[in-house]
Amino acid sequence: MINIILFKVIKIKINEKNKLRKKNKASKFNVPPKIIIDIAKKSLPSIGYLINKSNINVDFSLTFGFSAPDKTALTYGLINAIIYSFDCFLSNTAKKFYSTYKIVPDLKNEKIELYLDFKIYIKLFFVLAFFFKLLKVLLAYKYYFKIKGGVAYGASN
Repeated sequence: MINIILFKVIKIKINEKNKLRKKNKASKFNVPPKIIIDIAKKSLPSIGYLINKSNINVDFSLTFGFSAPDKTALTYGLINAIIYSFDCFLSNTAKKFYSTYKIVPDLKNEKIELYLDFKIYIKLFFVLAFFFKLLKVLLAYKYYFKIKGGVAYGASN
């Protein structure tokens, strides 16, 4: 028996080929954790600048209850401590800060009802200034980020 093949068709699924290629060429993020923490520390003043120039409105309503009243009471105290600490921080740092909080513990029923309305008003100029300050911090550490391919510093890689 003799088989003669005149045309051979190879079916290639382009999407699967591209997925394999991307999977094989996945970029590796090899920045040390110490550098990431340092970048975060140096970008905190620019985040503080952005909060300082913004108007913030917070409307928070929470009704909750657990199976045991003692768990509900402990959670109520913890939530109040966290929320009012957050409120104190924002009222001291934001340009204008308006807040309303309504926290109601339900000692008889098990339920959680949450409503949060958090609005930040910032002028576009301050947002652009924030991004430029953040870019300045990131460019100071650009040598820690690996760049594959292309032309860098006038020579091909």
